[in-house]
Amino acid sequence: MKLRILLLLAVLICFPGCFDLPLMDSNTCRFAFDGECDDGGTGATNSLCAYGSDLADCGPRFSGGGGSNDNSSDDDTDVSGIPSETTLAAAAAKRFEFYGAEGDTVIFDATMPDDEADVDLFLYDPSNSTVGSSTNLRGLPDNIRHDLTRSGTYALECVNVFEDRSVTVFLRKQVLSDAAGNDLSGVYRITEYNGGAVPDGQIEKFAFDQGRLVSRYIFLDASLLGLGSDLEVWVDHRPGEVTDVYWEGQHYQVSALDSSSSSDGASLSFTYDIRIRLISGSQVYTSADGSVSFSGSVSGDGRTITGIREGLLTGDLSLEFSHTLTARRE
Repeated sequence: MKLRILLLLAVLICFPGCFDLPLMDSNTCRFAFDGECDDGGTGATNSLCAYGSDLADCGPRFSGGGGSNDNSSDDDTDVSGIPSETTLAAAAAKRFEFYGAEGDTVIFDATMPDDEADVDLFLYDPSNSTVGSSTNLRGLPDNIRHDLTRSGTYALECVNVFEDRSVTVFLRKQVLSDAAGNDLSGVYRITEYNGGAVPDGQIEKFAFDQGRLVSRYIFLDASLLGLGSDLEVWVDHRPGEVTDVYWEGQHYQVSALDSSSSSDGASLSFTYDIRIRLISGSQVYTSADGSVSFSGSVSGDGRTITGIREGLLTGDLSLEFSHTLTARRE
């Protein structure tokens, strides 16, 4: 049962590229069973032993390490410091600063937790002048889209309108480096990874809305893992959304923690963070967090995307990966 759980976690994070990465389950490390992870991988205390050689203390590892997830540039708009959700006390406000580059377009969405909540958004430029705002009525989402006319430090402010209750609001952000470029809307199916065709029985698709990652489709034929049922699911990557997955008699929940996207029509980059849990009633049996980034180029007609996907999974399964992908619009 545990192996099935770990396989599902790997599938939801880095499918299909994980299946060319054999599971490493060695305890050849001379410090195995000492209560400290010594293989230098994710969560390790040190690197006294080879990667994957301290199963007892580090948990399962997959071969093939990943690279850096840092795709940022000092000259690019950077909204990574704005959280995917924030809690505002009654009648309180929070201000989040970020670097904005001239010519870019920023988009911010705020989703309310219920029909009574009311949080307003305000955007300030480097001179602290208000350049955008959204003050919809209670329960309705707020949205700001603004073309940056100068480079410098901008600020997004969230204001809780109510004086008698706190509110947790879900924030979503996007950067468009060139609003006139391809909007990259539609569903893209991965056709190649690591230079080879995706094997039969494996399908992964990405759904984009103007370059913004919305959801991801995964299909895995049961025969590939020797299991009794196929896995088929659309995972919602909008921050704050939860996808229920029922597979092999188990109930899993996939929570979208954060996502961001950037596109100029000729390139595309995005990140997404998710949490996967095996649950029964209110009890959580297994949990893992994953962080994934992609950076690649887009064909002139916007129909093909090629690039590198890297990621990190922590919790009950430790996994680092990096592989090349090619996806084509359906």
